[in-house]
Amino acid sequence: MKLASARCAFHGDREASAFCLGCGQTHCRECVTESAGGMYCQRCWETRQVVGGEAGAGWKQIAGHGALTAFALALLFGLFSLYLACATTMPAHYLIAGRHGR
Repeated sequence: MKLASARCAFHGDREASAFCLGCGQTHCRECVTESAGGMYCQRCWETRQVVGGEAGAGWKQIAGHGALTAFALALLFGLFSLYLACATTMPAHYLIAGRHGR
């Protein structure tokens, strides 16, 4: 659909001036809000505010857990590296038969 021949989804008598990035419908200038380089209708704009705010805000909330995840992975990697270091420096009979070589 070309924007030049489209009508506003809420005001059928008005020419559309933008596509909503949320729902894809066409809307007149009064029915859209510009945010983060895109246009959103009132419904989609309100949904964005409730769900995650401005573009990228939801990712910032997810990224807040990145430090904890990175710490847990680093700890696991460190423990595994310690295990490998011990396993490769010990004599084989310790690994096979236990500490006393029975």
